[in-house]
Amino acid sequence: MKTVDDLIRDHKRRVPNFLGVDRGQVAVINLPYALTSSAHGFHQALQDSGAVIVSVDQGQVLSSYTRTGDLLTSLDARILVTSNPFLLRDVYLYDSGIDLFEAASLEHILVVGVPISKKTRLEVKERYGKNILPYYGLSEFGAVGVPASVDKMLVHEDFYIEIHNPDRPESLTGEIVIWDLYSQGSPLIRYQTGDVGEVSYQEVDGKIRCYLEVYGRLKEAIPDNEKYLFPVDFQDILVGVPGVSSVHRITVEGDENIVITFDIQITEARLASSAKLEIEKRVRELTNIPILVVVHPWGSLFRDIYSQEQFRNTQMAKTLSFHDKRKGEWLVTY
Repeated sequence: MKTVDDLIRDHKRRVPNFLGVDRGQVAVINLPYALTSSAHGFHQALQDSGAVIVSVDQGQVLSSYTRTGDLLTSLDARILVTSNPFLLRDVYLYDSGIDLFEAASLEHILVVGVPISKKTRLEVKERYGKNILPYYGLSEFGAVGVPASVDKMLVHEDFYIEIHNPDRPESLTGEIVIWDLYSQGSPLIRYQTGDVGEVSYQEVDGKIRCYLEVYGRLKEAIPDNEKYLFPVDFQDILVGVPGVSSVHRITVEGDENIVITFDIQITEARLASSAKLEIEKRVRELTNIPILVVVHPWGSLFRDIYSQEQFRNTQMAKTLSFHDKRKGEWLVTY
């Protein structure tokens, strides 16, 4: 439960000053409005800052990846709020041939719900000039970690983060435990999140600030001798490898003798051999756990996602007997 003051503080946390939101700029929010509090929080926060909000509910059959991409490009959106920008980008590129990361208007991609590694964020910044800005939040708290820059996520002063690591109590890496310092409605103390992250500290303007990097869920941890592997480690393996989609799958089998299958997608068939060799090399540098790298044609690993069948069937039923090719038709029917 939150009071009005709690919600106002949460909305202010979500729009850092460096976003520089000007009145009338378009922000597309591609999150499931019915299932999480994030969509409503970002919607209100960006609207309060003067942005024009376009809601593309991630849980709706009409909000396909193609339609979302069309909205971003046709409306010259400056801000995108989503959970997995790489999946959205990849499916839209597969369907339309247009790379959303090359869209001139798009500057800031606000990511919540899925950890995106620092290496991946910096690579997108360097190559495309886009800011992938990480947030860390929960329905119980709202936004806890907010972007300070592409490579840093600040733990807002409304909260205190404790790292719980029974095996290494002095470690700065472990389960994220949250203390709620200001909430009026239902403050929570020492709330175990089930998420794994690492904290660091830096003095800024005479104050010690806490920064957080999120690696994944506890249940996603893969034991590897004295360390653990997480999904972000596999993201890093793919960074900068030509001809490889960022959309992949990790399959872990076994308890004591773990075996991992790493399914990747090749966007250019001529690069398949060299890409597989490079990824296998990077895998060996990461771990001694046996990892089988399996190559798939682009779009075949998750056919139902790339084909967007549910959306296409809905649209076919709507336009079966009436073919309207007027530009902007979606403005009427959406």
